[in-house]
Amino acid sequence: LQFPENYLYCSKFAIFLPTNFSEEPDFIPVAEETGLIKQLGDFVLRDACAQAKRWNDASIGRLRVAVNLSPLQMLDADFHDAVISILDESRLSPSLLDLEITENMAVHDMDNVITILGKFREKGITISIDDFGTGYSSLSYLRQLPLNIIKIDRSFVKDIGEGDDGSIAKAVMAMSHSLGMSVIAEGVETETQLNFMLANNCEEIQGFYYSPPLPAAEFEAFVIRHNGQTDTAAG
Repeated sequence: LQFPENYLYCSKFAIFLPTNFSEEPDFIPVAEETGLIKQLGDFVLRDACAQAKRWNDASIGRLRVAVNLSPLQMLDADFHDAVISILDESRLSPSLLDLEITENMAVHDMDNVITILGKFREKGITISIDDFGTGYSSLSYLRQLPLNIIKIDRSFVKDIGEGDDGSIAKAVMAMSHSLGMSVIAEGVETETQLNFMLANNCEEIQGFYYSPPLPAAEFEAFVIRHNGQTDTAAG
């Protein structure tokens, strides 16, 4: 969720598995090992873009959709063309798609990653680095990568207001802004954490303070309800 001026919502797509299935950290490596990650990744991206297009056509708000990438997707020679094809197929504006990578993905085959991400940036696609602070990137890597957004890992957010003064989160925000990047704080669950992010010019938050993950129809109702409240307040 972006803070109030623009009422821009970012919806992050995920795969909901049966309750008796493996947890996500086990599921994704299995998909990679069996060679199914390309088909799975294409399915998620196609569904996410189609849903975002429906939401934006319905005029419920300017919605950006975020999709996590697998390392194997990034290494696929056809990946760039597949993404552009899916955008053309869905007729979603590239500016409304956010592709998320991890720090470890970024430092693997650095030159190739920079080239691929640069092509996406040229098309107007947003590039984010997810769970920042948990991997092995460095400032020199960050300066080279064509990133729009740094997402602060929830481990640096969850204890703010409970003995943690937020110094690491604050430092990451200051660094990101100095590099011309926006910031998303992950795992915001309390008003204290929200106010801390506001005070430090964090552009967006992700977390249970506003809502847990929702199916598409419930998310749409949430956005409409929130927009109605903000419109009423503004009037």
